[in-house]
Amino acid sequence: PRSLAAAAKDFDVLSKGDFPHNIVKDRTCLTQVIKDWFILKSKVVESVVSDCCKIMLVEAKSYREIISRDNTLTVLEKAIEYCKIDVLSMKQIWHRFKHDMRNSLNIDIPTSIMTLPQLAFQVLQSKLPKGVELHVPTGDEYDFIRKAQYGGRVMAKKGVYDEECIYVDVVSEYPSVMWQYEHPHGPCSTVEQIDWTKLGIYDVSLIFKPCDEHSFSPDKCEKCFLKKEQYTEFLPRRDDDGRLKHSFLEKQRGTWSTYDLEIAVDDGYVVEKVYGGYEWKYRSKCFKDFIECVKNIKENASSPSERIIGKLIMNSSYGKLNQKPIDTETFIVPRGVALQFLEDLKIIDGDDAGKVIVGSNTIKMPTFQELDENWEKMILDIEGENLYPTQNGVFILSGARKFLRNHKLQIRKHAPNMKEIYSDTDSMIILVSSLNGYDPSPHFGTELGKLDDTVVKGYSGTRLSKVVVAGKKMYAY
Repeated sequence: PRSLAAAAKDFDVLSKGDFPHNIVKDRTCLTQVIKDWFILKSKVVESVVSDCCKIMLVEAKSYREIISRDNTLTVLEKAIEYCKIDVLSMKQIWHRFKHDMRNSLNIDIPTSIMTLPQLAFQVLQSKLPKGVELHVPTGDEYDFIRKAQYGGRVMAKKGVYDEECIYVDVVSEYPSVMWQYEHPHGPCSTVEQIDWTKLGIYDVSLIFKPCDEHSFSPDKCEKCFLKKEQYTEFLPRRDDDGRLKHSFLEKQRGTWSTYDLEIAVDDGYVVEKVYGGYEWKYRSKCFKDFIECVKNIKENASSPSERIIGKLIMNSSYGKLNQKPIDTETFIVPRGVALQFLEDLKIIDGDDAGKVIVGSNTIKMPTFQELDENWEKMILDIEGENLYPTQNGVFILSGARKFLRNHKLQIRKHAPNMKEIYSDTDSMIILVSSLNGYDPSPHFGTELGKLDDTVVKGYSGTRLSKVVVAGKKMYAY
């Protein structure tokens, strides 16, 4: 999750080397000897219109920084030297990481652990309260739960905002949800109605009906009008093309968790019909001990490397809970196999569009890549066996939506006209003018779960003087 250079610095080991990769144009360059050996650096250059001192263009330009004037090695020998340093640096980081894991968590990393999310999930399991079991769904149950798994939320109000704005983001939002919210565990059962005292995932239809006395009538009823105007846009859905949407819709059907349905009801929806679902026997803050353990390591570390371990384990722990099991098989086949393959298989429409039936198995449509005039590569993505408690991943994602929404509602209590011009899974950009003089700083902080308004590192309270929103994941200030 980090660059090798940053990890080497944090773990205080051999520094990663540098190599000017762009000097290698072809094989002949490898035998050259560059006496004044250099590394490439970059700097920001601003082009300014002199009459108004307005910056018209900002660009990065590269320059050479000579680090040796008596080099006798060829470019290939320098490349090998560079690679050796990288390997040695990685080796030292790994040894330091294992040492600090043993000191911090009393864990020896087994050879079967290949990734950081795997390791984090193992640590999470070791910190579960006694008697807590995380159910692993399979088959139809797994397929149903996956329908409630919605990805990142992004709301962008396109425009140029030449006024003061506040940028805030939640400090470690997913770990905060794991720490502060209840999560399902134990066995689950199928249900036909919602028990609001339990945590579940349900297929339901919703209708927007803020008033008990009549149907939604924004033209005639002030309460209906205001409820629609104040709609928070945190309830996710997928349109007919599978795209994620959060905008207002008077009627909709979908599969949601309890936390998403709590958002819907609070916004003004009522559950019109329950088509089925699953509920878990127990609910509790079962991840609290784990988060407090790694949080304590991060906050009270005796070295920068131990602090990084606490941070990495905390922020990697939920990844496995949302992992989709995919086995990828690659075959090298003669040209023409693709055409014959496509003629023989059955293509599926509807909800499983893009999948095909091969024998008795349903798989994603294979992809083919041409290698030469005789051969091509065939890649098959086959859904594997689920090994993780997917429902807990669903509740972390939906809990994150509820978490940020609660922050928004807390500010809105004091500033009812609060307006965000940009918002995603864990952050918001708020127009200061929409707060009507209210100072939201009591809601801000750097502790876990707080809204952090630090834009420039080390300076909280910095405000943006201008924001340009071009679309989702495209904004500047």
